[in-house]
Amino acid sequence: MNLLKNVETDLIIEKDRKESFQRGKFNVRCVRGILWLTWPGSGDIILKSGDQITFRNEGILCITAMTGALVNIHMSMLMPGIKEIPGLLFGKSLKTVFSFMKNEDTKSVFGDSVHSITR
Repeated sequence: MNLLKNVETDLIIEKDRKESFQRGKFNVRCVRGILWLTWPGSGDIILKSGDQITFRNEGILCITAMTGALVNIHMSMLMPGIKEIPGLLFGKSLKTVFSFMKNEDTKSVFGDSVHSITR
């Protein structure tokens, strides 16, 4: 089962125009022009004709054309929702632990309803 979505595209971006992309693994190659790339935690990256960069991005990638530019982008993105599953499972586990701690004085995670059924 492949959980990644691979996309390759060539974009023409006019001067001072921006394109943005969601998180994933990227290979960005500036075919022509000058590009300014930025994403959370990256600082500013300038690519000129012929330059390329490969990186993993957990936020939003913003590409701005400093001049008219042609850019080739290869993206590998997790299918929507897949990345959130570990967090959801962890969140439910914490909720169960807190529920147990909250009900520790009754010695039952199920509350009084189970005691009344079993009495």
